[in-house]
Amino acid sequence: SVIGFVSVYCIGFGPLPWAVLGEMFPANVKSIASSIVASTCWVLGFLVTKYFSAMDEALGSHWAFWIFGIFCCGAFAFTFTIVMETKGLSLQEIQNRLNGRTATDF
Repeated sequence: SVIGFVSVYCIGFGPLPWAVLGEMFPANVKSIASSIVASTCWVLGFLVTKYFSAMDEALGSHWAFWIFGIFCCGAFAFTFTIVMETKGLSLQEIQNRLNGRTATDF
């Protein structure tokens, strides 16, 4: 099950921060942002793989999977509603949207 999680994570939510990182941050903060993103991804991945066995023993497999499933649904909802589509936008247009500006503000 843990191997399945890691495999699906690497195909799904795993690469998402890296794709967003390359499109969302300007060059002057990209190095700091990439350090924070990398650290967060690795720490969270470590926590999931480390504590899955303990959660499985304490709650049972079905509850462990339900809890992880609920978190996955929450992550999907967050990504679907909060992370904006950047396809076809320049870095300046992305920055303007993140700062709440529209094309008429210029």
